[in-house]
Amino acid sequence: MIYKNVLQIFSILHQKSIGRLLLLSKLTEHCLTNLRYNWHIFCSCKITAEKYQLYYISLLQLVISCFAVVNVTDEELIKLSVELGKIDESFAKLSGVTLNLQRRYSQDSTSSLDQLFGEVPADVKLRPSVAAFVELFEHFIPETGKEEIISKRKSKTIDNFINAVVESSVMKMFMQFLRSKNITEASSENEFKKYLRTIWFQLYPRKNHVLDSCAFEHTFLGEIYKKKVMGMHNWIRMAYLQETEKAQYNGYYSLIADKYLSISFTWNKATKHKSGFLLRTSPEYEMALYTMCYIFRNKQDCFVKFRSCTGNIFTYSLQRRNKSYLSTAYFVPDSDCKN
Repeated sequence: MIYKNVLQIFSILHQKSIGRLLLLSKLTEHCLTNLRYNWHIFCSCKITAEKYQLYYISLLQLVISCFAVVNVTDEELIKLSVELGKIDESFAKLSGVTLNLQRRYSQDSTSSLDQLFGEVPADVKLRPSVAAFVELFEHFIPETGKEEIISKRKSKTIDNFINAVVESSVMKMFMQFLRSKNITEASSENEFKKYLRTIWFQLYPRKNHVLDSCAFEHTFLGEIYKKKVMGMHNWIRMAYLQETEKAQYNGYYSLIADKYLSISFTWNKATKHKSGFLLRTSPEYEMALYTMCYIFRNKQDCFVKFRSCTGNIFTYSLQRRNKSYLSTAYFVPDSDCKN
């Protein structure tokens, strides 16, 4: 498939006598856009190649070689998810928060429920990545259509969170894996921090053509559009909203092996009728898994294993003004993950 795409566009561009550097640019962009791998990850392949005055066949070979570094199997991704999960087990034991499920969700129910989560342990709140994660909450406007502004204070808060995440054992292992696959964005901690900031915090217009959204806000914090909650796939965020009495728990759909919970809730007079999230996970663990799937399986099944429970992580990107942005990421358990 790679060779077919490359040769087709190679032939067309050659017939039109397009210059060598433009040829390489078009070749690389075409192939990376039409295959599953992310164009922004491998732009360095194109940049490196453009430094050389190569003949057509050499250019073709170099373009093809750009794909060799991203040949990652499903088995490798599953194994990595397991290894990352082993490191995160210490956080899971630390975050022994209790659940008060009460009743299953029903649209006919009118009586209010008590809080879903028990009090989050102080040791969890003091963990650097969690403290930095919670500090971000106040800096984002949940309503879509309202422009997000990156002030100096907000930018520093984002940097603090990224620093805490990258310094974690989970992310260090993830970076090692990326380096083993020659992903240049993980060549150093600074480069990796820049990359995480780009894919998770780069603002783009979700509604009304204003810069009102980013992947982090949608996935981890949630957004509100016409009295409906979008995104918000994080248990710490949900626990915080309940603790501060900003969200009302409406009942649950399923609790799977005490690892994954799907619920309904109301927040700022907006309702999400069904939302699911992993339980007792650290922010760095979730961000590592989601980033892994965005890099290697964007818009495709990304098979992972979370504490013996297999499932898929789905990542989706949006096209805005000829640019691609990560939009959302979330986990869906397989049917063989029993209650």
